[in-house]
Amino acid sequence: MSPITKAPILNYVLCLDRLEIMLKPAHEVFAPMPVNFNAISRLTALPSYNVNGVALEIASKCENSNYHVAYNIIIDKQRFGTLLLDRTKFYHCDNNLFKLQLTNHTCYTAWLPKLHLFLTSFHLEVNNITALEISMDTNTDILSDFFHYFNQPDVFHLVSGLKPASNIERYGELYRDGSTVDTFYLGKTSKKVKIYNKSLDIVKKGKHYITDYHKANGLDIDSQIFRLELALTNNALKRSTTVYKHKYNGEELSVYQYEKLSNKGEPKTSQYNKHTRKTSINITIDDLADSNKLSGLLELLMPTVLQFKIMDNKRISRCTDVQFVKFKTLSNIQYIHTTDKTKNRDTNMNKNAIHQNLKCFVKTKAPEMQKAALRLATDANLVEYYDQLLKQLHIESKPVAPIFKHSLSF
Repeated sequence: MSPITKAPILNYVLCLDRLEIMLKPAHEVFAPMPVNFNAISRLTALPSYNVNGVALEIASKCENSNYHVAYNIIIDKQRFGTLLLDRTKFYHCDNNLFKLQLTNHTCYTAWLPKLHLFLTSFHLEVNNITALEISMDTNTDILSDFFHYFNQPDVFHLVSGLKPASNIERYGELYRDGSTVDTFYLGKTSKKVKIYNKSLDIVKKGKHYITDYHKANGLDIDSQIFRLELALTNNALKRSTTVYKHKYNGEELSVYQYEKLSNKGEPKTSQYNKHTRKTSINITIDDLADSNKLSGLLELLMPTVLQFKIMDNKRISRCTDVQFVKFKTLSNIQYIHTTDKTKNRDTNMNKNAIHQNLKCFVKTKAPEMQKAALRLATDANLVEYYDQLLKQLHIESKPVAPIFKHSLSF
C-alpha cells in the first residue's frame, strides 16, 4: 500500500519579510560623497543629514550591539530603514562598510525605487546581502500538512542539510489571555525554515499592514493564514565544493571520481590537485523585489533545509521526494562560479587607468591620452565603462557601445 501524501500547496503569496545589506561608497561616482560615513563616530555624529529629500535622523539608542551609531532613514515622511555606522569592533575586511536594515513595514511596500533613491543620493552601492527572509503565506494549513508527514517517521524521511532529521525546534509565546503562538524551526543559523500561524501573529503584534498586503494579493483574510518562512544569511547564498583539477587541461573530478580512480591505482591521479570551487547564487538586490525571483530562490534552497521523502529505497538520496509546495517559478535561479578575486582586482586597475587617461585628456587635450584609454577599454572589455566616463567628464566623442537602460516594473 503506497503512503498517503497531501496535495502540494498551490495558492500562496510571496514577500520579502526582512532585508539587511552592507553598503560601500560607489566607486564609479566621481563627485565627493555628500556625507563621509567613514568619518562618523559616536563623538562626531550630527543629529541629522538631508540630501535630495532623503533624511537621516540619529536614533536615541542603537539597538544593534555591533555598532555605536544608528540613523533612521526617512523618505516621504516615513521611516524606510536604519543605517548603522561606527563598528564597536574593528574588522579589517569590512571596516569601511555600512549596514542598512529595512523596516518590516517597508518590505511590504514598493521599496526598491526608494532604496535606489537613497543609494544615489548618498553615493553608495550594495556590497553584499547579509540577511533576508522570504515568506510564503497561504490559506492552506501548512502546519497540518507538515505534521502529516512528520508524525509518520516509519513512512517518511525528514531530510535537512542532506541528512536525516529526527526532531525540530519549537518556540512558543504565551499571552496573558491564555492564547499561544507556536513557531516550528528547522535548519541552522545560516539557513532556517520557520512555520507558524501568521493570522495569530499579526493580531498579537499589530502588523495589520501585512493583512492589507494579503488582501491586495488575493488571500482570504477572513480565514486563517499560515506562513512558511525561509531565513538566510550571506553564507547560505554561497557554497564551496572540493574538486580535483587537472594540472594541464583543467579537467575536474569530484571527490568520489578521484577516490574511485585512486583506489584502482590509476597513475594519472598524480596529475590532479585538490581545489576548492566557490559558487554563489545569481541573484541581485533588484531581484528581491520580483516575486518570481523570490519563488526561484525558495525553490532552490528550501529543499536543502526541509524535504520529506517516501521510504521506498534503502538509500535516502534515491527515495521519492514529497512535493510539499508546487512552485510557480519561471526564473532560472542557480549557483554560478564566483568571480576570481584576481580578476576583480585587474578590472579595477584597468578602470582606474582608463579614468586617469581620460582625466589627463581633459586637462591636456592630448589625443593620444584618449586613444590610450579607448585601447585599454577595448582590450579589457570595458567599453561601456569608457562610454560612461565620456558623459561624466563631458568629453564630446561618439560613444563606442550602446548603454542599455533597464526599466523597473511593479
